[in-house]
Amino acid sequence: MGNQQAKEEPLVFYGSNVSLNMSGDVLRHLQGEVQRAKLSRETENINQTTQEPKVDAAQLDRLVNERVEQALRQLFAEHPELEKTSEDPHRALLSYARQEADFQSTEAVSQDLRAALERYRPAQGHGLPKNVKESHQRVLACYRDQSDRPLNCSQQVEDFKQAVREAQAEQWRQTL
Repeated sequence: MGNQQAKEEPLVFYGSNVSLNMSGDVLRHLQGEVQRAKLSRETENINQTTQEPKVDAAQLDRLVNERVEQALRQLFAEHPELEKTSEDPHRALLSYARQEADFQSTEAVSQDLRAALERYRPAQGHGLPKNVKESHQRVLACYRDQSDRPLNCSQQVEDFKQAVREAQAEQWRQTL
């Protein structure tokens, strides 16, 4: 009953004078294929007309050597102590690079160690709070006394957990 009212039947016209309706997706798809074909033809034409300039090995070596010499001159200008240390500039440069890398890695490691020591020093500086130690002793005593029934110590375990939570919260308040 209501089913026929909700459906709309599309009208279909047959004949040569009927306009053709296509969805936007189909039109975009067809248009995209045409554009891709044009682009591929254009890139083929560009690739055929453009030729890379040929560079021979001698020119390339000369260019690389010039740039290396320029970089070395700049480095020696910034660090004159490199020229005085050795007759061979490459050896001096390598030793300087090694020293710099060692210094940076050593400095980074020492900073990490200092930070770790600072983080963990407060925890080592003072022991467990008194209430945590007492509740820990009560749990151990309960387990020793009732070794055949360890579940009877659940209240002591809960008290110990609560004491630890309070101690941790207090430690966080002190560090912040």
